[in-house]
Amino acid sequence: MTNFKITLYTDPVCAWCFIGHRTLDQAITLYQRTYPGGRHDMFEFIYHPFYLRNTKPEEGRMTLEDAMLAKNGTEAKVLAIKTKMQRIGTAHGILFNYDSKVGSTKLAHVLIQQAGRHRGAEVQKEMVGAMYSMHFEQGGNINNLDELVAVAVKVGVSEQDAHAWLRDDQVGAEVDELARTAREELGVTSVPTIEIGGLRLEGAEDVGGIMEALVSVKEKEIAVGGAQDPF
Repeated sequence: MTNFKITLYTDPVCAWCFIGHRTLDQAITLYQRTYPGGRHDMFEFIYHPFYLRNTKPEEGRMTLEDAMLAKNGTEAKVLAIKTKMQRIGTAHGILFNYDSKVGSTKLAHVLIQQAGRHRGAEVQKEMVGAMYSMHFEQGGNINNLDELVAVAVKVGVSEQDAHAWLRDDQVGAEVDELARTAREELGVTSVPTIEIGGLRLEGAEDVGGIMEALVSVKEKEIAVGGAQDPF
């Protein structure tokens, strides 16, 4: 049995991270269904903060569409990007809502880290998925305290705990440091970036690309005698 350690450098305000989140799930399902003994393998997810936008915590009034226009300059370019997002999103079961409000993601990252520390990896991963959906499909505000608390409640965290987690300044400082480390020391320049057993994949990737990485890591481990495949 292999325990895959998968590190994800993501930012909840990144649409391609949402796509990558779904792509990774699809690749793991494919691996478990098709690779001999793959259904017995385990997957450990480590979420590493990354800041795409240098925004102040109080910002959060700009819509996703306005942010895309500010970054890309023309409506024609925005339309092309939206068309691509809609096409890829539909293939992953995502319906993008461009009224979503963008802004600082520090609180979102704090909530993700706290979920892992206090409720474990399964709840943390579920929270990440719920957060993406709130922001990108439901027109939510990634920087709004009440909406983030609602995400936490959706995955079984009490309002009281969620508020306490979000007020933890020490974890907030740790998130800032982790984000700095990703850019300045680990060489992460874009998200999503996914690391699987020492292999680094940049971008949302397709299912096949992630599947190849999983198989490569698995077969390398088998070659050195570190795993036995049950049949």
